[in-house]
Amino acid sequence: MPQRQVAFSPDGTRLLVSGENGRIRLWDVATRSPVGPPLNQQPVYGEKVAFSPDGRLVAATDLDDSVRLWDPVPLRQLGRSIPARSDIRFSPDGTMLAAPGPALRPGSKTADRAVRIWDAATQQAIGRPLYPDDVPDAVFTEVGFAPDGKRLATSGNDAVRLWETSTQREIGPPVLAGKHRWRATFSPDLRSLAIKTEDSLVFWDVAQRRESRLRITIPEHTGSITALSFSPDWRTCWSWAGPGRVRPSSRSSW
Repeated sequence: MPQRQVAFSPDGTRLLVSGENGRIRLWDVATRSPVGPPLNQQPVYGEKVAFSPDGRLVAATDLDDSVRLWDPVPLRQLGRSIPARSDIRFSPDGTMLAAPGPALRPGSKTADRAVRIWDAATQQAIGRPLYPDDVPDAVFTEVGFAPDGKRLATSGNDAVRLWETSTQREIGPPVLAGKHRWRATFSPDLRSLAIKTEDSLVFWDVAQRRESRLRITIPEHTGSITALSFSPDWRTCWSWAGPGRVRPSSRSSW
């Protein structure tokens, strides 16, 4: 079946698939067969799907600027939808969900464009919106929790920023600024951020708040980096920039 997005369950036994027909289904990886009926009765045409870390919840964005949550066993949608736009991330303990606000519209308020942190169980917002005081027209597109859940990285049209999840306060000045189409990923030991821009991959020392010495430039003809992932031992960062272009970057070279 043609798909828009896929996500593996934490134990690797199930695959969550958002199909071109707007149906979201669970598949058994071993048998390659669907597990029960589609999760949704009405079509959902979003760009992101995700499992919670314990595998007990699944989430999906929709083009109507919302995120919906389901309990796959038994099959049921949970609570109300959450207003969000382009990305969804569960916290490492599965209790929180972070997402950029709804699509930017004429006359929308600053808070409507902010990143919000939500209680996954109640679908209620936690604290205040995350939005910079110095950029009135900031738009967020990507979010990512640190492995300890205490910090959140956001990226969008102006910069990569770090936030405390408990206070929803920004941590210092922007990490990097002046470009767009960012994506940031924490290393498992919290010491580094791997940050992709339109044309390069850079590494940021979180404690020293400075760029590391390694910067990888992506040749124009290969396309931009679309995915980043650290190995569990944090010694290697893998980047993907198109079919057949997966590149490892060793921690020793940063």
